[in-house]
Amino acid sequence: AHPPQNILEPVKVTRRVSPYEVVLGEFPETWGSIMDRFLDMAEECLRVSSRGVMPPDLLELYFELHGFLKATRRDDGNHRLILKRNRQHLTLHRFCMDPSKELTDVWKRAWSTLFFSATLSPPKYYQKLLGLGERSSMLKLPSPFSALQWQVIIHKGIATTFRQRSFTYSEVAQVIHDTAKSKSGNYLIFFPSYNYLRQVKEHYLNQSDPLQTSTILLEQLPEMDESDRGAFLHAFKAQDGKTRIGFAVMGGIFGEGIDLAGEALIGVVVVGVGLPQVCLERDLIREHFDKQGTQGFDFAYRYPGMNRVMQAVGRLIRSEKDRGMAVIIDQRFNQSSYETLLPHDWPTESVHKTRDLKSLFHRYWESSAIPEPERSEGDEEPL
Repeated sequence: AHPPQNILEPVKVTRRVSPYEVVLGEFPETWGSIMDRFLDMAEECLRVSSRGVMPPDLLELYFELHGFLKATRRDDGNHRLILKRNRQHLTLHRFCMDPSKELTDVWKRAWSTLFFSATLSPPKYYQKLLGLGERSSMLKLPSPFSALQWQVIIHKGIATTFRQRSFTYSEVAQVIHDTAKSKSGNYLIFFPSYNYLRQVKEHYLNQSDPLQTSTILLEQLPEMDESDRGAFLHAFKAQDGKTRIGFAVMGGIFGEGIDLAGEALIGVVVVGVGLPQVCLERDLIREHFDKQGTQGFDFAYRYPGMNRVMQAVGRLIRSEKDRGMAVIIDQRFNQSSYETLLPHDWPTESVHKTRDLKSLFHRYWESSAIPEPERSEGDEEPL
């Protein structure tokens, strides 16, 4: 089949991010015609096949293009088409800025829909993003754990923003050192990026302290298969009296969905407020919700970031017998826009100087035994 003669027609571009990345204003009709022609040829190939079986790769491409065309031709302003070039390859990405419209259409076909998570906060954010109506409600259950099982310390004196973090690597490393020195055991340290992780780890290693002779450092790497992940977690279950410090990334494979109960984990340090990296896709989300009169920065960056923080801290207390300490580091918690997003039932204290941590650590680890947790019925409130 010959391509249409106007295949080289000008493409409407609404934003040129770089020579390798642009946002399209519309889906070119010529491209759709080419895809339609491919679908026709693929169907013909299937009909004339002696066994009636299409090659797997061709079948996968057929369904992918079919779904792409169907979705693109009914777009309602909640998606953007992004064209990216990587060497000799071009990628056309239909990016979803707001899934609420399509999700609402799905919910209408069901009798009821149940969302279950410990991090559906703030409620208005999820109500908007998930396309929930005014009749939706939330059942908020109290924690089954006692507040005396753990302590959350918010260090508000260290800047961790992208522009300032290079000046505070050693300060963050000192907080990690003091936290691990307060009690022998296993700790997870969460960072917003791999580069930040490596920089702080290097500063930690440069600190001269006898503690390091009995400390084992573990590091999450960008590419870890199932075996690597298992080895990382298995190391925390060793009972040899040594302290293990695992450096990990927020929102990664160790930031949620893992259980290190009991002595397997007694401390968590979260560095930063978890904001996603600034990129074209996140900025498109921000602009989309700004146009709707909503705080776009919250939807694109702040709320997803704080969700990562809550997930990371949530690794600490996994059973009624667990006990531990969580330290969250970021100067931005001096702002109510961040501090109020932390769960109100967390037992929190704040410091502005690293030297003030030691007394809080000592007071907590020397505190009395954990009483039986009080149980109460859940409070129902509108979402």
